[in-house]
Amino acid sequence: MREIKFRGKTLKGEWIYGYLMNMHSDDRLFIGTWKNIGGEATVKDELFFSYKEVDPKTVGQYTGLKDSKGVEIYEGDIINYSNGFKIYEVKWNNNSHEFKLHDRNQKHNMEIIGNIYEHPELLPKTGKE
Repeated sequence: MREIKFRGKTLKGEWIYGYLMNMHSDDRLFIGTWKNIGGEATVKDELFFSYKEVDPKTVGQYTGLKDSKGVEIYEGDIINYSNGFKIYEVKWNNNSHEFKLHDRNQKHNMEIIGNIYEHPELLPKTGKE
């Protein structure tokens, strides 16, 4: 089973990775992480949960896959398939209920070259895939 986690850009512009939360009655989103406070934790009480507000437009879910360099692939990443020189945006497909990665079997040929939030110019001029 794949790990369920998210990433998003904080309001200060830094990327944060962890659990997605909506703790208020408004549309604000937060990403939280468990942090160890004082060495190796042996029980849950030794962990501290912190969270930061993120820009909802930048939130993306982890696909459960890594690229050829071992980097986790998130929704919104831009992937280059080196074997076919094709560039695609990773996004969720509501019809098939899976992340759209044009060839999951070619992950040794996939490389993250950016994301749609910081480098939209990397996508082909013909439109997003």
